[in-house]
Amino acid sequence: MKFALEERNNYHINSYEPGEICINGQAYGHSVIIIPGEAIAAWPPNTLADLKAAHFTDIKTHQPEVLLLGVGETLRFPSPELTAPLAAQKIGVEVMDTRAACRTFNLLIAEGRKVVAALIV
Repeated sequence: MKFALEERNNYHINSYEPGEICINGQAYGHSVIIIPGEAIAAWPPNTLADLKAAHFTDIKTHQPEVLLLGVGETLRFPSPELTAPLAAQKIGVEVMDTRAACRTFNLLIAEGRKVVAALIV
């Protein structure tokens, strides 16, 4: 699936297929975290079962309005205890399959929203 939106930020998700995400023309075959204006980095969890509260520690320091959590091909929800520290800091958490999280990231960035995407590929 290809995504096409006007790029207003230095990070834009070009496409997503199971096992690969393309950001700014660069393909990644592993889970990533995208912090607009700052970084694209490898993100340790490979599956929802691998997800730990510690994986969200760095996200809190960036104070996004919302964290888009892409959990892979199938929508499943993490334990509420994992995301509770984000909610306590008034950071919204939207859980969706990774394909939907990619589309939503591009839309929110185009609107100028302060968003972080944590995507399990």
